[in-house]
Amino acid sequence: MSPRIAFHDETPRCYACHRPLKPDEPQRKAYWDAPSGTGSYAFVHEDCFKAMGREQRRVFLGRSGHETDP
Repeated sequence: MSPRIAFHDETPRCYACHRPLKPDEPQRKAYWDAPSGTGSYAFVHEDCFKAMGREQRRVFLGRSGHETDP
């Protein structure tokens, strides 16, 4: 069974690792620029965000570089 099938539930998941986001875990709401030209955002675990390389963070955050805690 493909792990993606399990993602159809309403559980919020980390954009980077796809593990469930639990309310008591440190997480970040990060914005980036979509190819369509419209901005978007996703939630990621704080550890996953820190594990991203500099270039990956730049792509993830996009031109605004705006990041906030949820």
